[in-house]
Amino acid sequence: MSTGAWSDANAQALGCNSTLEAAFRSALQVPVNAGVGWTEVEYAAAWSCRWSDNSTIARQANKLWPTINSYGYYPSYGFAIFAMAAFGVSALWHIYQLVRSRRWSYLAVLTGSAIEITGWYFRWTGSTDVRNGYIGQLATLTVGPTFFAGGVYALFYAFANNQDRGYMPFLGPKAFSWSIFVLEFVTILVQVGGGMLASGNGAPTVFKVGIKLMTIGTALQLGTSIVFSVFFYFYYKRLRRDSTSCYLLRTHAGQIFWGTIAMESMFVIRGSYRTAELSEGLFGPIALNQIGLIMGDTIPMIFVTYLLNAVHPWRTIRADETPTLGVYQQGFGSLDSGSAFELKRYEGDA
Repeated sequence: MSTGAWSDANAQALGCNSTLEAAFRSALQVPVNAGVGWTEVEYAAAWSCRWSDNSTIARQANKLWPTINSYGYYPSYGFAIFAMAAFGVSALWHIYQLVRSRRWSYLAVLTGSAIEITGWYFRWTGSTDVRNGYIGQLATLTVGPTFFAGGVYALFYAFANNQDRGYMPFLGPKAFSWSIFVLEFVTILVQVGGGMLASGNGAPTVFKVGIKLMTIGTALQLGTSIVFSVFFYFYYKRLRRDSTSCYLLRTHAGQIFWGTIAMESMFVIRGSYRTAELSEGLFGPIALNQIGLIMGDTIPMIFVTYLLNAVHPWRTIRADETPTLGVYQQGFGSLDSGSAFELKRYEGDA
């Protein structure tokens, strides 16, 4: 059955005739949680009968449509194009920075960008036919930002590795960064596992288990972001004992601080949105609101990927950069390895 473009205007114009009404009554017999099993005629019936003169049919069709549609709305064609372009431009910039800096841990950021672009490609296909791309975009857009978090942790490791180990008395930069990476990797495994179950066209119970796993994964990621943010803040409080300029934007240390705080804020916003969305089910009011997805997930992640460009170690941390003065004050390193400015401060304080 050809219906032309799947728009509300076309649905209203088609009208809910007796044939479509009969098909809609047939669609009501398909278990709502199955997510599959509707014929194209039944699909078109639910699409069109929302404007039936029969108020009961119209009410039932409006209730069933989000389940058949899955999106619950028509994905924006224009924003899908914008999102793919935005993530693509940032990815190209990251490729350039990766080649110049050879900091291979930033491959995680490129992986996240590729996943985000794929997710928005799925939504672009859904904008032309809402029967396409739903599970694919759900899985990719849920998992993708996890890889951006890896870029933030790589940045912190690169910065902290050039500072005095005394600022991290319990764990050194490497041990702490690996601990956070492991936690983040666990969230990836949980979310990917949930996404695979949800997209496997299995029984409704399997689908529900997949969604629960994705919810747990996003909640774990939110918790990891909060733990890292608290640790990062106290790390800089220690750093400020030897460098009063570490919060100033004109310094690389200040740019890393405020950039990281901004990125972690975006992760908290995004994690809160995704956790709330998945916890109430895929057909709750949050999941069926496209503006919520754009403002609660996509815009924050676009900010994150460009902030990762802006404070990339290639620009903010020199490969040959020596440790700060705190290293010498604590008895690590040697006096002749510091910068002239640091040595002058050291000699002046001695």
